[in-house]
Amino acid sequence: MPPKVIMTPEEIAYFKKVYKDSPSKKKAQEILAERFNLGVRQIRYRAQDLGLNVMKSKSPVFNKVMSDARTKDVEGNRVFILAAQESTPVHKKFIKYVEKYASHVGAEIIVMALDYKNKDSIHGSRNEDIWWDESIQPYLSLNRHNLTPHVSVLADVRVRPTAVKPMNGFEGFEGETSLILGHPRMQMKTVATLEGYRMKEIWTTGACTVPNYTLSRAGKKGEFHHTLGFVIVEIKDK
Repeated sequence: MPPKVIMTPEEIAYFKKVYKDSPSKKKAQEILAERFNLGVRQIRYRAQDLGLNVMKSKSPVFNKVMSDARTKDVEGNRVFILAAQESTPVHKKFIKYVEKYASHVGAEIIVMALDYKNKDSIHGSRNEDIWWDESIQPYLSLNRHNLTPHVSVLADVRVRPTAVKPMNGFEGFEGETSLILGHPRMQMKTVATLEGYRMKEIWTTGACTVPNYTLSRAGKKGEFHHTLGFVIVEIKDK
């Protein structure tokens, strides 16, 4: 490890403030690397000298995003539903087209949060604080949305992005209600029901984030099936 670097009190105060106010440790390191004209690794060493190697609590920005996501509500008759992986950039062009399309038809957007550990990621790992791209933070949801008595968006359920059959085990979930699960692989499944009961379907959404998987068998299969896409729900009447 390089020798400790002497910083002025003003530099130390600035250093600590950036760590405190940034949405993630990775973002703080990028800001400080540019400010002090140093590499990210050198910034990490300085952070370790100052006892900032691990953020002991989430930033106010992160806490606000998560709080809003847990209480997000939907009221419109047309909803676009996507999924996003944590600590992963969104596909900028794709999300812009989704927003334009939603604006054109008067739809609301829900982005379902996906949890996935990727030690090989160039975008950030579990050693970093979780972060979400600013462009999707207003749409992020960790809440369940019963759009009608017959359609439910399970944004409070996180399905692993590398799951080969993400709908398995949900066939009897919520009775006759059709379900939408957040997952980068786009699938649709009809569930067998008894005569006289409503038809039930399960859908997975596709993602708005770029592929970000481990260098493993499961990771490479997940990357192959990764799809930019979304589900549209249109409510015509009661």
